[in-house]
Amino acid sequence: MLSCWQKDQWTYGTQTVSSVLALKDISGLQLAKVLIDVLEMAFGVPMIIRLGNAGGEMSLRSHIRSAAGVVDAGASTMYGDMQYLILASFVASRNVFAEATLSGETDEYNYPNLFKDVNG
Repeated sequence: MLSCWQKDQWTYGTQTVSSVLALKDISGLQLAKVLIDVLEMAFGVPMIIRLGNAGGEMSLRSHIRSAAGVVDAGASTMYGDMQYLILASFVASRNVFAEATLSGETDEYNYPNLFKDVNG
């Protein structure tokens, strides 16, 4: 059985919370509500789970087969798959605020842009 876990730790000054949802409980934190909303949206569920669910089987290199339907077990391992997902999660986490500003620009997915108020 393979297991993976994540331990969140959010710190402001000397105060530490173990969930992004608890950021609101930190006294003295002067962060705009919209930024907290973006953090909650992005990190409410661990990024590795979000990417794994979004990619499904195709997010695992060990699932990729040749045209003949053969899996190269020597080239693809579960360890390699986990390394790939962890790296992808890190990269996806780095751009959370920039990507949040791009939402709501099209009607294709109908995601709201959290940074735009009713006046645009």
